[in-house]
Amino acid sequence: MPRKPLELLPHLTLTQITKRYRNCKDPRAQLRWHVVWLLSQPNQPSTAEVAQWTGYSTVWIRQIIHRYNLEGAAGLDCTLEPNLGGKPLVLNLEQQDLLYLALQKPAPDGKLWTGAKVAQWCLEQTGYQPHAATGWSYIRRILATRGAQGLYLSKARGKGI
Repeated sequence: MPRKPLELLPHLTLTQITKRYRNCKDPRAQLRWHVVWLLSQPNQPSTAEVAQWTGYSTVWIRQIIHRYNLEGAAGLDCTLEPNLGGKPLVLNLEQQDLLYLALQKPAPDGKLWTGAKVAQWCLEQTGYQPHAATGWSYIRRILATRGAQGLYLSKARGKGI
């Protein structure tokens, strides 16, 4: 059974919606305004057509319209916090500098540094025990930003983790 067509509540006129759509600076919010603008046209397209034109799913189109109907124009503005990329880093910048200095000497056991040994070093510095893979991530981060010159690193990538 097909769904009934979406109905927009008249929060704004078509002229006001057009102006907000065209003047929007945030690309995500502009796409939401585009959806509202398309569905506010006199010859309203179907949800499937709008989804095809915008690249959104029909479910997401419906969510945008429901949010617009509930909150008006404020519902389309991006009010979410930016995605900061997950968990905070185990080591701050100063501790990363200390790790770089430590990697210039042999590991505490006198051998090469591995991800597990860096994780143990992090535990000693911060009191937090990261996974060995996190230790290897810090090695890779240092390699990418400062190079490998003079560092005592295990060449068996993945095996020392």
